Amino acid sequence: MQFVDVEAQSLLNSSNHFFPNILFRRIIYTLLTLKHYNQGLISEFVTTYLLEFDDIRYYTYKNLTTFIKKRSQSVRQKSKICESELSTRIFDLISSVCFPRVPSELNAYYAPIETEYTAKTVITKTRKLLEQEADIVSLSAHRKVFSHFWLSFLRQLLPLRVYKRVLLMLEKSIIPFLNKPRLLIDFLTESYDKGGVYSLLSLSGLYVLITKYDLDYNDFYKKLYSLLDHQLFFMKHRHRFLALMDQCLSSPLLSASLVAAFIKRLCRLALRAPLSGVAVILPLIYNLLRRHPNTLPMIHRYKSAGEDCYDYQEVDPERSLAIESSLWELDALMNHYVPSLSKFAASFKEPFGVADYKIGEFLNHDYTKIIEEELKKKVKSVPLEFSTPSGLLTPAMPMWTLD
Repeated sequence: MQFVDVEAQSLLNSSNHFFPNILFRRIIYTLLTLKHYNQGLISEFVTTYLLEFDDIRYYTYKNLTTFIKKRSQSVRQKSKICESELSTRIFDLISSVCFPRVPSELNAYYAPIETEYTAKTVITKTRKLLEQEADIVSLSAHRKVFSHFWLSFLRQLLPLRVYKRVLLMLEKSIIPFLNKPRLLIDFLTESYDKGGVYSLLSLSGLYVLITKYDLDYNDFYKKLYSLLDHQLFFMKHRHRFLALMDQCLSSPLLSASLVAAFIKRLCRLALRAPLSGVAVILPLIYNLLRRHPNTLPMIHRYKSAGEDCYDYQEVDPERSLAIESSLWELDALMNHYVPSLSKFAASFKEPFGVADYKIGEFLNHDYTKIIEEELKKKVKSVPLEFSTPSGLLTPAMPMWTLD
């Protein structure tokens, strides 16, 4: 990088572009194609240069895009690195980069840059080179190379670890800075249709495209409904999924039959879910019932013994007949062995409040927290016996007698 600095200084007043990208491109390619991958070297480059200088970040994205598009079979054979390994190295290089949000954040440059152009400068430098210099200080140009890189990178073969981390980053670190976020539709819908952890992690990005960028995905709620099963409560990102599902079902435009299917499904899952799962399901059911008053008759509907018209195996929530069923599962949860959960289940028989529960406050409930809360309670009296004794020995007690 010192050679890059020296060359940039020498080119500042010449007719060439001020940033020596030819030399810098060789550095990027060398970092990615080393036979013995050096994670420490990558970390040093990212910390010292990539996170500090805007022009380094700009040309890194630009060179990586070129590297991905023009990578040929001969290059892979020469480096003896498989495609998934190269994808991992590229992701390690850019995963911690923070993209600027406003133009004022573009204020650090590794190579010197001219902010004012004299008549002599305009004569000695070509129009193309002047445009390249202007790109360095333009946020729209930075967004352009950022968008080109990610759209090219997501077409590659991604290892499972990288795939998961990309899905986690999409909502906050990638989508807000793309020029055309709708171009991620294919990637997100394909991930959502894979099922399992891929669906859970892609839900947030897909929801952003639906709500903010007018994505029309007809099977969104049908797929969301299919993700509600008992395996959900043993996945790593279950809390993130349940909190996001609360947002997805918050629209008052959803049909009552659709929301009723989710409510009924959650009630069934609560009967077999672990304690941490029940602690989230109950406030989620409460929010759904309060937002959609047309589903409230399910609480008070007559519960016939041994009969339930709800079809748990139906994949289409609209056809599950949940709206015609009853929430008899809440009666069972009133007898839950954890007092706080049984009390919560009993609150469904009372008038609903005016505010929703914040699902985030219930995500960390587990056995340890429940025990701590119970131990903190002040108990006035502790029942020790059915009837209070009048003395140490009473006439009713059988005694030994000596003949």
